Amino acid sequence: RSSIPNQKNKSTHYNKEISKMSSACKTFETLFDSPRTLGETMWGGAFTYEEDEAKGYDMWFFDADNNPNNAVADRLGLNSTVDQCHLVNDKDRNKDAPGPESLTAAECLPWRKNSCCSHEKTSPSVATLRDLYGDKYRWDRCGELSPACERLFIFEACFYECEPIAGLYRKYGTVNSSVQHAAYNASNDDHNEWELHKMPIKASVWKEFYAACRHDKFCVGEKDKSFFGCAREIPLAPTLATAGPSSPLTSTDSSKDTGLIAGLAVVSSLLVLALVAFAVYFCCCNNRKQRAVTEHSENQPHN
Repeated sequence: RSSIPNQKNKSTHYNKEISKMSSACKTFETLFDSPRTLGETMWGGAFTYEEDEAKGYDMWFFDADNNPNNAVADRLGLNSTVDQCHLVNDKDRNKDAPGPESLTAAECLPWRKNSCCSHEKTSPSVATLRDLYGDKYRWDRCGELSPACERLFIFEACFYECEPIAGLYRKYGTVNSSVQHAAYNASNDDHNEWELHKMPIKASVWKEFYAACRHDKFCVGEKDKSFFGCAREIPLAPTLATAGPSSPLTSTDSSKDTGLIAGLAVVSSLLVLALVAFAVYFCCCNNRKQRAVTEHSENQPHN
C-alpha cells in the first residue's frame, strides 16, 4: 500500500520533467542568434569562434595520414607531437597515449592512424557514440535530428573523444599540457580531467553547424544555454523517441497530425457535397431537356 502513493509521486514528477523538456525544446535559430553564439555557448566554454582559419582547428578531415590540426598547433606555437592523451572521461575507453586503431568500420575514421580513443568502445556505431554519456546527454533528446545536423554532432563527438591535440586545451591542465588554464588539483572537487576550455575552432565549422541545424530542435540550459545545462536542469525526461505517444513531448506533433487529418476530412466532405450537388443539377437539367423534347414533339402537326 505504501508504494502506491510513492509510485504516484514518481509518475507526477516524471510527467513534470517531460513537460519541462517539451518547453525547453526549441529550434537552434531560436536558441542561438548566430554561429558564433552556438559555438561558444553550446558546449560551455570548450570552444571559441576563430575567424582566422589558419589559427582554427577542424572537427573533421578525410586524410588519416595528414591530420590538419597538427599544422594548426604548430602555427600556434604548440607541440603537435602529442605523446600523452590528456583528456580523461572513461579510463576504460580513453587511451594513455595516442596510437593507431584497427577497427575500420568505426564512425571516427579520420583518427584511425592516431587516436586517443578506443574506436571499438567509443564509436563502432552512431548509436554508441550518441549514448556514451547516457540518455540525458543524447543529442536527440528533442527528437530525431535531420541527417545533416546529426552528422555535425558525430564530428564533434569524434573530435572530442579522439583528437590528441584537444587534450592540450584541458581546462585544468597538467605540467605536460601546452595550454594550461589552471593547474589540476585532484583534491579540489571543482577540478576535473575531462573539460576543454577555449579551444579555437574555425568559424567555417560553426557556420556549417548553424546552417545544418537551424531548423532542428534542441535543448540547452536555461541559465548557461549549454548542452550540459539541459542535462543538469532536466535530467529525468526521456528523449522524444521514448516519451510515449501521449506525452507533452509528442503532443505537438500529434496535434499537427490530428489537425491535418481533420482538415482533410473537411475537404473530403466538401468534395462529396459538391459532387452530389452536381449530380442533382445534372439530373434536373436532363429531366427538363427531356420534358421539352416531349412537349415539342406533341405540338408538332401530324400528317
